[in-house]
Amino acid sequence: MSVTFRSLRPRRRTKDLPGTVRFWTDRLGFTCDGLSEEDGWASLSRDGVGLMVATPNDHVPFDTPGFTGALYWK
Repeated sequence: MSVTFRSLRPRRRTKDLPGTVRFWTDRLGFTCDGLSEEDGWASLSRDGVGLMVATPNDHVPFDTPGFTGALYWK
């Protein structure tokens, strides 16, 4: 069986959803495709690249960075 992936939309955590959306849209030229401050998430895109940002969940601590890896923007 062959699987073809056509896109990737990583999710980043933030404690400041409005500020994060402003940074990605105003400074980096992304478009906000969807936003729910009530639910704590936003969907951003630019040039075929997608990014999700979300506030921490109540059941997952967000005291220190938890990402182990790298994202390379091309």
